[in-house]
Amino acid sequence: MDTNNSRMSELGLKLTGLAEMLGPGAALSTSNQGPSGRSRCAAESSRYQAPPTPASCSLAASMLRSNNFARDAPLGGLLAKYRDAEASWLKEKGKLMLAAKREQQQRLKAESELRRVQQQVTFRVGEVAHLKVALKGRDGELQDLRDRLREFELEESSERTLQEAVHQAQAERDELRDAMQQVLQRLDAANVMIGQADGSVASMEAQLAAAAAEGLRAEQAAQAAQAEAQALRETVADLEWKCGLLQRLSDLTLDQNDEKSATLHTLLESESMLDAGGAGSVCGGKDLSASDDGSDC
Repeated sequence: MDTNNSRMSELGLKLTGLAEMLGPGAALSTSNQGPSGRSRCAAESSRYQAPPTPASCSLAASMLRSNNFARDAPLGGLLAKYRDAEASWLKEKGKLMLAAKREQQQRLKAESELRRVQQQVTFRVGEVAHLKVALKGRDGELQDLRDRLREFELEESSERTLQEAVHQAQAERDELRDAMQQVLQRLDAANVMIGQADGSVASMEAQLAAAAAEGLRAEQAAQAAQAEAQALRETVADLEWKCGLLQRLSDLTLDQNDEKSATLHTLLESESMLDAGGAGSVCGGKDLSASDDGSDC
C-alpha cells in the first residue's frame, strides 16, 4: 500500500509539472485556485500525498483545450503528452486497484488461515490436555502393575521358602527312616542275643537238674558225703537264684523287645500310610523314635 501511494503521488507531481508548463494563460485561468499558482489537483496531491481525482484530471484537460487556440503546435504536443500521461495514469491506477484487490484477497486468505491455525492450536491444546490425562492414567496403571509385581515377587519368595521347608522335611523323613532301619537291625541283634541267652538258661536248667539228681544220688549213696552234699546244695541254691534272676531278666527283656517291635512295626505302618499327608506325622514319628533310642540307651 505504501508503494501504491508513492506511485500515485509521483503521478500527481507529473501532472502538476505539465500544468505549469502550459504557460501564463493556464496560470491566469487557474489563479483563483490559490496563491501558489498551482491547480487544485496539484495542491491536493502535494498536501495529502494522494493520487489526483478524475475531476482534477478533467479540469486540467479543459485548461489544455482552452489554451489550445493560443498555442497551436507546442500546446498540441503538450496536450498529447498530457493525454498519454493520463492514459498511463489510468492504466497504473487500474493496476494499483487490482494489486489492492489482490492484497485484500491475500489478507482475507491470511485471516482465514490464521483462524484455521487458531482452531488447530485450540484442537492441539485439547489433545495435549487429553494426552496429559491419558499419561496420568497410564502412570496409575504402571504403579498398579508395579504393586502387583511386588506382591507376586513376595508370593514367589514365600513359595520358595515353603519348597525349601518341604525339601528339608523330606530329608529329615529319609534320615528318620534310616534311623528306624538301624533300630530294627539292633532289635534283631538283641533278639538273637536273647535267643542265645534262652539257650544258655535251658542248658543251665539241665545242669541244675543233673546236679539235683546227682545230689540226690549222693545223699542216697553215702551219708559220709554230707559236707559235699551241703556244698552242692549251696551251689544248687546259688544256681537256682541265678537261674531265677536270669529268667526274670530274660522275661523282662523279651517283654520290652516285644513292645519295641510292636511299636516300630506300628510306626512303619503309620508312616507308609501318612507319607502323602505331610511332614507333621513324620515329626511325630521322629519324637517316638527318639524316645525309643533313649530307652535303648
